[in-house]
Amino acid sequence: ELGLPDDLPVIGLVGRLDHWGKGHKELFTAMAQLKARWPCRALIVGGGRREEEIKQAAADLGLAAEGHFLGSRPDVPDLLQAMDIFVLPSYSEGVSLALLEAMAAGLPVIATAVGGTPEAVTEGITGLLIPPRDVGALAGALERLLADAGLAKKLGENARKAVAEKFSLERLGRE
Repeated sequence: ELGLPDDLPVIGLVGRLDHWGKGHKELFTAMAQLKARWPCRALIVGGGRREEEIKQAAADLGLAAEGHFLGSRPDVPDLLQAMDIFVLPSYSEGVSLALLEAMAAGLPVIATAVGGTPEAVTEGITGLLIPPRDVGALAGALERLLADAGLAKKLGENARKAVAEKFSLERLGRE
């Protein structure tokens, strides 16, 4: 249904397209750096007033075909199943529901170490943390997971367990 090829990894980002602060530009710049060695697709979920600008930024980097923009969707948990890696390269963030959903789905995550994100992601255990606005770090983290399927799987499994333990409704209700 999504038109994604079966033979390429899919990197997902869920976030509003109202400003550049969710890191869409950094994702596409990192993908452009990796394109020759690690061709992949980006599944972008979320709508907003900057959608056309972000699509153009991807096209300017030679990634028009690699970016799949779905707009706002009510079925994010289902869409997570189409992703191999989840990224949230935000400039600032609280504790992102999209990030927690991706972790609960068992996806390996790469996120910026800002705001509440380090409360959810433990570096090297439940995901990879990078500095904000650092394309090189994002490209390096993506390459690390694309090159090491075992690490990606381990991070995803650990992420799923951590969300169940730390962010379950039962636990949050008790606390």
